[in-house]
Amino acid sequence: MKISFVGDISFNDEYIDLYSKEINPFEGLSFLNESDFVVGNLECLVKGSEGENTLKEPRLKTEAKTLNWLKDLNISHVSLANNHVYDNLDDGFIKTINKLNELNIDYFGAEVVNEPKKYCEISKDGITIGILNYVDQDTNPCKPEITEINTSYIDNSSVGKDIELYKKECDILVLYLHWGGKSENIAFPERNQIRNSKDFLNLGADIIIGHHSHTIQPFMSSSKGNVYYSIGNFCFADSTIKESMIQMTKENNRGLILTLEIDLNKRIRTTKTFIQRLSNGKIIINNRIRYKYKLRSKFFAFISFCLPFLINTPIIYNKYFKIPFMYLLKGNMLDQMKKIDKKKLKNYLK
Repeated sequence: MKISFVGDISFNDEYIDLYSKEINPFEGLSFLNESDFVVGNLECLVKGSEGENTLKEPRLKTEAKTLNWLKDLNISHVSLANNHVYDNLDDGFIKTINKLNELNIDYFGAEVVNEPKKYCEISKDGITIGILNYVDQDTNPCKPEITEINTSYIDNSSVGKDIELYKKECDILVLYLHWGGKSENIAFPERNQIRNSKDFLNLGADIIIGHHSHTIQPFMSSSKGNVYYSIGNFCFADSTIKESMIQMTKENNRGLILTLEIDLNKRIRTTKTFIQRLSNGKIIINNRIRYKYKLRSKFFAFISFCLPFLINTPIIYNKYFKIPFMYLLKGNMLDQMKKIDKKKLKNYLK
């Protein structure tokens, strides 16, 4: 079995125009057709006729016809437990799932009236992959007072019970999480994500794949399983908030496609494909940036390994870890890093 996971999918603004002009921005991603299944997080739902969720900023919307691209991309399953699920109210949600049904694309994570279908099962060649999908409250979904949309939220106790329940139903259990509101647009996950990921792996999850941060965050392997804190955006156009344009940064325009090949002995071979959105909206493969994110992950793993020692040695911890990292975390870490040159860093650590 071969299954690929992509990050946040948003056919908003620019992509509506591209579709109308019959321009396909995904021609360079034909390799997805080699996968038996492709799973993505559908973050931009169809525009409804009942207005928008004014509690939420920014809001995303698209037209039903753009979802045809999902089929062209060989996407077989989409998750809906994310912070934009209420953007176009119930009517927009219903129009979205109707279009998905028309395209024969399975969805999970949110549902109308019924309890959300948070678990999805995919089987082929005697191998079964189970996927659990949740959204974290700190991503700011802004649920309207009146709605029949039910979404699966992260609650550690409930997630633990779900892992225990569904682990028995499948060979490999994947947690597909829309999380990390506090680490949005940041290069690294926040501490609750780190703690929760360890707990979820210890409870029996095999792989954790995150999204929402709009950046590629570290990926780590252990004897318990693999964690990809965020695989970034698949496609996400600039959007507007209160008549102001929110432009995607260089980091926002990069994403990771994770492909798992599982043999009959349940052994997993993982392939990472890095992608980038160009200024014309086209998405291309850009594996030249692979080393940067591999190095970032190794750095994060080293810090995670050293952290217990650093905490127990206050002088080293404060001087070489806490103070510099507090500086980096004052704003966008990527911007803060650009402000530091060797001379400044040397003076800073005196």
